[in-house]
Amino acid sequence: SNARPQEAVDEVLDLFIELEANDEQLDFPVIYASARLGFASNNLEDNNDNLVQLFECLLKKIPAPKGDMEAPLQVIVTTLDYDDYVGKIIIGRVVRGKITSGSNVVIANSNGTTNGKIGRVYLYEGLNRVEVKEAAIGDIIAITGLEDVTIGDTICDIDSPEFLPTISIDEP
Repeated sequence: SNARPQEAVDEVLDLFIELEANDEQLDFPVIYASARLGFASNNLEDNNDNLVQLFECLLKKIPAPKGDMEAPLQVIVTTLDYDDYVGKIIIGRVVRGKITSGSNVVIANSNGTTNGKIGRVYLYEGLNRVEVKEAAIGDIIAITGLEDVTIGDTICDIDSPEFLPTISIDEP
């Protein structure tokens, strides 16, 4: 009863304009949804009881990852976490190839390169991390075992290290 869906859409559009979005970005899809009621719809007047339209929109608008799973590994580090039991947890996306627990890797950053060994590999299921033996291109992963890693570093295959452009972090 307190929802303001059209105002929310207008605020998102205003934000995109303020961020100087191009015409393609300004033509974003709108899906009206309620997690509590368990529905999603392209139209406010639709009365359905499922999330089918949301999933169809995701499949239509978001392309699948492109690349070769057999290509040499590249992972871009996007954030870090810490656990008292396992230490530093590196979170990032597999850009190319696949990553396996126990594999040797090269870490590239602004200070040069260092060698390391992957501890555990985790995938995300909802908000939970689930340990797996291997993750592949497009997966968002969390890994342990590497201590000298910072945001923006590239984790690469040890036999053919190819580095990604470093992500710069703005000063606060």
